[in-house]
Amino acid sequence: MEWNPNYRFLYYFLSLVCLFILSSPQLLQAADQTSQMGLLFGLSVPNADNTNPRQLYGIRGSAFVTPSLSLGGYYLVSGKIEGKDGRDFDYSLHGIEGAYHIVSPRGDTFMGLRVGLSKVRTDVSGTKVIHSPDHVGVALGYDYYLTTWMSVGFEGSYVRVKSSESTQTGGQFAEDSFNIISFLLSLQFRL
Repeated sequence: MEWNPNYRFLYYFLSLVCLFILSSPQLLQAADQTSQMGLLFGLSVPNADNTNPRQLYGIRGSAFVTPSLSLGGYYLVSGKIEGKDGRDFDYSLHGIEGAYHIVSPRGDTFMGLRVGLSKVRTDVSGTKVIHSPDHVGVALGYDYYLTTWMSVGFEGSYVRVKSSESTQTGGQFAEDSFNIISFLLSLQFRL
């Protein structure tokens, strides 16, 4: 897989920042909040040819490195129900996320940058093909505190998935780049 040099730098930079912070307990203790883990569920709309809107669900975890900055990761999987007019197409997104938080007594508004790897599964003329492009995107959302350790929220995100080529059973298959817009509900647990 060949990465766009800009994405590669961003991915490696955020990975190094995460490793530095995780290896420095003093930075983690400097934040008023510690970490959180959440379950996500909702709808996504890919604009790839001959695809329909679908369910998207997954997990997200992060650690606060300052009271307003967090770093973490996510894993999102699309539902496989395509409908009668679409082609066989599903995807998963996994990567790292850096977010800026505006915290209030009742909740947390966040704006984040996501970068990572994707798995795109398609069926081309009866041949199952898996592509592995990288992606980059943004997420905006709000979490409402139900208790000091649990919150419910929503987020909207935009992700750009890069084009990719794959070889399967002696054939070369290409998947054009596409965008995904997602609207998700979340249940977060503060640890």
